[in-house]
Amino acid sequence: MSDKTKKCSACKKQLPVTDFYTVISNGKKYFRSKCKKCGNRHEYEKFAKGKPLTPGRNRYKKRYKEKLKRMRRNNEDPARWIYEDSKGNARKKEMPHTISKKDIEELIANGCDYCGETELKMTLDRVNNNKGYIKENVEPCCIRCNYIKRDMPHEAWEILKLAVKEANDKKLFGSWMSQAIGKNNGM
Repeated sequence: MSDKTKKCSACKKQLPVTDFYTVISNGKKYFRSKCKKCGNRHEYEKFAKGKPLTPGRNRYKKRYKEKLKRMRRNNEDPARWIYEDSKGNARKKEMPHTISKKDIEELIANGCDYCGETELKMTLDRVNNNKGYIKENVEPCCIRCNYIKRDMPHEAWEILKLAVKEANDKKLFGSWMSQAIGKNNGM
């Protein structure tokens, strides 16, 4: 092997070192044994066959998944979860999604636009359910109001939200839904 070329362990071709991925171990730079093309093909075939992850990657994946569940359950960074959920929902329904996490933080800062609730988990309500998540079409909404409204026409909701706000102000909801979906109780 010269300084500028290296032999691939898979295809056995002498190739320029730029055709190999690098790895840094103990502060020293090394080239992988397979060229980029062979390495990529190997990875693709491995996962296409459904080969399980290595034990280390399985542990990492499990720990990270548990960490994300815990963060979501404890409602850490709610704007992040609202952003990710709305982005996925928009993708699934093939709708536009132009709001940013910063937009969401600003929207949910003052609680529910409909009933004034600040203790329940916040969501975004699409005013027109046929439109996507664009700033002009979303309102900050507690999970209770979003649950009640669902796909109700906005004109009907405009009338009913006054009664929902009054019931909330008079604390008539009690613990309804708050135990299942409160800020600190997750989904």
